[in-house]
Amino acid sequence: MYYHCLQCGKPLYFPGICSDCQAIQKKQHTSALTQAQVKAKIKYLSEHITEIASQKEQGNKDFWNFISFRGMCPPELQESALANAVYLLPELYYKASSTICESLILSLMKTEDIYNKEQLLYCIAMIGDKKAVETFYKLQQNKVKLCLLPSEYAQYGGWTFDDTGKKQELIYSTCYHIIEDNNAKDSMIGHIRKDLCAYCGCQLIDILTVDAREEKLSFLGIDGIITATCCPECVCYETMFSQFTLDGKSNILFDDDCDNLENTTDSELLQQLQSHKFVLSKKNVPIFYAANRKGINTIGGFANWGKNWYYTTCPHCGKTMKYLAQIQWNTLISFFEETLYIEICPHCQIISMHCQ
Repeated sequence: MYYHCLQCGKPLYFPGICSDCQAIQKKQHTSALTQAQVKAKIKYLSEHITEIASQKEQGNKDFWNFISFRGMCPPELQESALANAVYLLPELYYKASSTICESLILSLMKTEDIYNKEQLLYCIAMIGDKKAVETFYKLQQNKVKLCLLPSEYAQYGGWTFDDTGKKQELIYSTCYHIIEDNNAKDSMIGHIRKDLCAYCGCQLIDILTVDAREEKLSFLGIDGIITATCCPECVCYETMFSQFTLDGKSNILFDDDCDNLENTTDSELLQQLQSHKFVLSKKNVPIFYAANRKGINTIGGFANWGKNWYYTTCPHCGKTMKYLAQIQWNTLISFFEETLYIEICPHCQIISMHCQ
């Protein structure tokens, strides 16, 4: 039995309100808090900081509402988290002070417990300052035994470094919500093409088209149109790459060694995919806007990784690609649950796409 959202009418598996409408309610509530209410909330969270890392606690929800909708991670919370050795919510330490970073590094060097080391590395990665980069680089050079390379822990915080220790940003510090607007003239998501997939024979789609010449998209640093092209069938099973030109054209980079797949995407699904119209929000949103919520399409900022963060290597230059956007399949096709992650190598004009 299928249901519909009580507010927007979107198809649901359950009776009630969809995640988009719930998010709007939370955003409106959090944004409407007075300064006195914000101050009281921060004070309460600081005094109950050990509860903030548990997803079952209200403090955790309050924290994510603050960082997602108001774009703030108060220093009082960071100082309280440090004093109480709370490391299970690394986002608490985003852009924390150099003093906090040095304290976390000192704790990292003292502990022998590999689990504690991992959590501290995530926290330091979220700070991402000069001291954090230097520490991670030294750990990698000294081949310190960890579950992952330090450069991979750094990716959790949205950055990494090269063989010389030079920092490379893996996210854009500006974020926009991609919203559905059926009154729009055109959509930036889901244009069916005439050419077919070389792997399965399905029609290809321009899944995302972004005119980076718009003033509000100047943070992308590209003087042209970014088009991401994929096969809606094959991209659900493997990473796909496409290359764009600044005039809006794009071609998939097919791999000759790839096994052929069966095409199960019928014309009805393709039509449903392009039946919606999506545009950018008028104003930018905090960079953690979609980092802890499902059902949100965004460009820039942090992704809501389904399993683990995953940054693709550019097949041309070998550098780690930069996260560009995320598209929730269930906003395009009813009851499709995965998220499509889109990354970019601006220099090579290569796009990667994969699902989780």
